[in-house]
Amino acid sequence: MKLSIALPALLLGGLMALSANSQNVVNGTVSEEKTKEILPGVSVLIKGTTKGVPTNLDGEYSLELTDEEFRNDTLVFRFVGYKTFEIPVKARNSINALLAPDEKL
Repeated sequence: MKLSIALPALLLGGLMALSANSQNVVNGTVSEEKTKEILPGVSVLIKGTTKGVPTNLDGEYSLELTDEEFRNDTLVFRFVGYKTFEIPVKARNSINALLAPDEKL
């Protein structure tokens, strides 16, 4: 009898631990500011880290964040020939970016 009570309690505890470390997904598309053309290969990073992903051939990215990152961190978009763009996540699941050409180059 005690085993039949302990097993569900153990499973519930495990599920609660997983939800405490849940992942949040932020995704979006990166395009050129004026032409709105997609930009494949843009680096999308969490500011101050090396955690990130490149955009795919359709200019899309998807990045898993911890709860802390999801609430408090900033995404940094970098691409050769374009100005760096930064935007706070602020618990948003969708963030699209428009990159402006860097006129200094």
